[in-house]
Amino acid sequence: MRFFQSLSICWRTLFLFLSIPFSISLVMDARASSTIAVFEWTIAEALLSLDSPPVLMGNIAAFHNWTGNDYVGTNITDIGTQLFPNMELLSSIAPQHIFLVPRQTRLKNALADIASSDVINSYPYTNNNSDDLWSKFDAFVLELGQLSGRKAKAEQLIINTQSQLESLKRELDHQPPLLVVQLITEQYVRVYGENSMFQGVLARISHRV
Repeated sequence: MRFFQSLSICWRTLFLFLSIPFSISLVMDARASSTIAVFEWTIAEALLSLDSPPVLMGNIAAFHNWTGNDYVGTNITDIGTQLFPNMELLSSIAPQHIFLVPRQTRLKNALADIASSDVINSYPYTNNNSDDLWSKFDAFVLELGQLSGRKAKAEQLIINTQSQLESLKRELDHQPPLLVVQLITEQYVRVYGENSMFQGVLARISHRV
């Protein structure tokens, strides 16, 4: 400190000026080395639930609406849209990893010059029907935890979720079968039944769809 104070104002100014680019470079390198880019909201929400590094994703405003604003204030950077991310912005940030769902495998070559990418093979929403969709959710969370360096958090999230469902099961009275629908437009609705996420949740609290 005394050495720095002994320098003339001119030399101190020059020293600070020259150190600024180096400091900015360190910040950018730290930011890039701890970011994960995704093009699918299910992966994004799972990562945020694991307190992941900063997430790069598209359509942030719509994502917050989709998740009920549960992740407002978290470290998310908008990179355009899910289908057409801003490749120049993505390249300038240079994330550490890019996570893709199976249907996005074709993007691996286009993204190779930006960052390494991993296809999340346990992604639950595929055309492969399963009698136990819930086990696919668990596998999905565990795979993301493993790839993002948060295996312990992923295991704990599964335990906490099961505990919460068990608590709800004890608190809720018996109910008749439920019809779960989503309003798409004024003319169309989406009906959720067997092998849906809602059925998986309701089955664990002893309700029928």
